[in-house]
Amino acid sequence: MTGNDGHFELKGFANGEYRILITHVNYFNSNKIFTISDNNKNADLEI
Repeated sequence: MTGNDGHFELKGFANGEYRILITHVNYFNSNKIFTISDNNKNADLEI
């Protein structure tokens, strides 16, 4: 679930490359690839 502003948070990812697919009925799909590493533990995926 998202907050009222659409933000959400996922935690506990191991280092690596990930893909997230966001879908909603009557809205376009969004596909984002991001990397989690020791130097980059956060990903800001503005859609």
